[in-house]
Amino acid sequence: MTESAQFPREFPSWGHEIKTYSPKRIGDGTRMQIYRSTDGKQVLRVPLYTESQLVTRTGGSGVLASEGDPSSEISNDTVSDIDRYTTAKGYVGKNTVGVLPMYFPDQNGNWRTYSLQRYVPKKMDLGELWYRGDSLSETERKRIRRMIEDIRELITETGLIFDLCGSGNTVIDDKGFPRIIDVNMIQPLIPNDEVLTQDFKDPQLEHDVIMAARLDWRGRLRKMLNPQFFSMNGLPIGDWSIRRLQEWETQLGMQTRQSTEKDELYSKYINPLRDEIINGIRNDLFPSF
Repeated sequence: MTESAQFPREFPSWGHEIKTYSPKRIGDGTRMQIYRSTDGKQVLRVPLYTESQLVTRTGGSGVLASEGDPSSEISNDTVSDIDRYTTAKGYVGKNTVGVLPMYFPDQNGNWRTYSLQRYVPKKMDLGELWYRGDSLSETERKRIRRMIEDIRELITETGLIFDLCGSGNTVIDDKGFPRIIDVNMIQPLIPNDEVLTQDFKDPQLEHDVIMAARLDWRGRLRKMLNPQFFSMNGLPIGDWSIRRLQEWETQLGMQTRQSTEKDELYSKYINPLRDEIINGIRNDLFPSF
């Protein structure tokens, strides 16, 4: 057995360099698995899907990671991810943890897009802000407010938003700075008037949409909504994230809940129908929530 045999087959075929990473995962996502380097300084994000699988799902870009090798074609999804990250970094760059995308065959010879990222020790997950926010210094709270303002500008000018919701996606690091860790799931936000497909924009059909959200969001509801409402992992990442941003503003005293409901940024992407849709999905995924 070779030294690399203990590593998952999804790992890159790095030869000797593979030993600089631990085969023990430190995190799991719907698209990536995360491994830490043996010196503790970096993390390697290992995609669950090969580029060939992504090409089948989202189409090919025509760009080859390895010249002359058609099996190395990079998917439209990967190109879109990188383009969105490049755009978003221009607004919130000081708060993101940069990634280095790399194209390599895995240990089965299938091409994947890996990424390297600096490991960030965390003081607090920002998902805990609602009950641990009082433990932050005023300087730390000001830094979060500034990050929120930058994210608002990103949304206003590009319609994009980071995945702000998953555990460990957004943190306060050990030096007291807010960091956006997960930069692989940047999503376009869909305005309220574009959420429903043309066949279901009749207000009289609103009840049908709500019932589909409660009873069959994985099936019937998807036929009623703009395909971009759901991210590639099949979840409403954009809607969850804009609501998380709204919560942060109220938790930090930037706005009241009532004022956010009148805020043009939030009222463009949040309305009672979308609340019903999100609640229906949440109650199915997290019935004890």
